[in-house]
Amino acid sequence: MEHRCDKRFTAQWNVVIRMRNGAVVNSTAQNVSRGGLYLRADCPEGFTGNGVVKLVIQAGHLMLIIPALVIRQDGNAVALMFIEHAATRTRMLNTLLESDVQEQWQKRAA
Repeated sequence: MEHRCDKRFTAQWNVVIRMRNGAVVNSTAQNVSRGGLYLRADCPEGFTGNGVVKLVIQAGHLMLIIPALVIRQDGNAVALMFIEHAATRTRMLNTLLESDVQEQWQKRAA
C-alpha cells in the first residue's frame, strides 16, 4: 500500500537506527518527507514490517531523534513512517532541510 502523501526531498543524512532489541544499525537517508524517510541500511537484517524503531538523524551540526514505523524493506532499502507529533516533527525536519541546503550551497561556493 502506498503511504506517500507529501513531497519528498533528496537527503544524504547519516541516520542511526536503534532497534527495539537494542541493536544499532547505521544507514544513509535517500529521501525524506514530512511523513517519513527512505534509507539504505548497512545491515538490514532484523527489520520487520510494522516494527517500531528510533531514528537518530544527523544533518550537519543538527540532530533529530524520532520514533518511526517500518513500512517495508527491500534488500538494504527501508521505508519508514514517522510516528511523532506532526507539528513538532515538521518544524524539526524543516530546520534540518534548511541547514542541509545551506551547507550544500556553501560547499558549491567554495
